Amino acid sequence: MPTRAECPAERRAESRSRASGRICLRSPDLAARVICGELRDVSPHGFRAAHDCPGLASGQIVWLEQDGAARRARVVWTRIAAGLVESGFCYLAA
Repeated sequence: MPTRAECPAERRAESRSRASGRICLRSPDLAARVICGELRDVSPHGFRAAHDCPGLASGQIVWLEQDGAARRARVVWTRIAAGLVESGFCYLAA
């Protein structure tokens, strides 16, 4: 497998660790709809999750709710492939 340096499309500035667990996302842009998902990986400044909302777009602000805690995050990207929706998020200051 090629290294990160050998993959010009790789744009991550930080390494990520695999993660799992159920999450909920809330967005004022989506009329207070609760978006359910599954955590895929985390880094010190963000996370990736699979979820059920193809309408999440770059720049939208969400509240991540997990294990009784809430944290704000911004959607960086969303991709839909083979019926699976995934998004990458960066944490925002409280």
